[in-house]
Amino acid sequence: MDIRIVDAKIGDADFIAKCVLAAIQKYDFVSCFDSDDPFNISILNKSRQPDTIFSYRNTRIAFCDGNPVGSIVSYPGTIYKEARRRTFESSLARESDMECNEDEYYLDSMAVIPQARHLGLGKLLMTDAIRRGMDKGFKKFSLIVLDRPDHEHLKGYYSSLGFQPLNDIAFLGEKYTRMVMDRIYKHYVMWKFMGDETQRTESALWMKEYLEALPGIIPGLLSAKVLLGTDKMQNYDALLESSFAGEESLSSYKVHPEHVKVSEYCKNARESRTSFDAWSEI
Repeated sequence: MDIRIVDAKIGDADFIAKCVLAAIQKYDFVSCFDSDDPFNISILNKSRQPDTIFSYRNTRIAFCDGNPVGSIVSYPGTIYKEARRRTFESSLARESDMECNEDEYYLDSMAVIPQARHLGLGKLLMTDAIRRGMDKGFKKFSLIVLDRPDHEHLKGYYSSLGFQPLNDIAFLGEKYTRMVMDRIYKHYVMWKFMGDETQRTESALWMKEYLEALPGIIPGLLSAKVLLGTDKMQNYDALLESSFAGEESLSSYKVHPEHVKVSEYCKNARESRTSFDAWSEI
């Protein structure tokens, strides 16, 4: 199974619009899409434009074996006010509270088609958006959840990714809870490998190649960097510095098949291992 997350293109606007509508429970991917509905037409048009909230430029799409299966809209808070003005035209929208602040990277609308919801793609899309925000220098991430009993499970889901409730807002006539993430969970591992210097170096380089390729593959894993021969390592050959969207993401990472492959190799190559975990500001 080949899963890729890529930048959306203007030709993806139809799929983006369906995902945005699914995220706000206006479409289920099963019913026939009503292309004559004025609201649906509006979202589709906004997805095609370059400077709206739901623009293809703000969207990443997940493909599974070449087919689109989900998307996420996310963007810097610095563009939010102007993009919102270009997206919503009603007085109700103009009077609504702000969903995010300028110093935040905002995760807006995310949806995955029903047939692909067992693949962890929602978490992978969330991780991808957070990584993109971190690459842009943002240290705080936000989203909103509808404040209704049937949405409480979503608050728990986002909490598992490190988001915490901050305040309530009114948006488009509904009450939402704003959730913010400004910390990541760090995981450090040091290894001393068996053999002579050449063998130990080969083992360390193998670990570096495979571990640094895992972000983007394992949901919740934000970064992985393997250092060789630094003062931090004392008598060890390699040091892994990795970060996760929440503590639960580390637990999932440990049993993910791609990490298990690395772990099995390491068990046969290492002489000793030590590790520690800690929360850290982004």
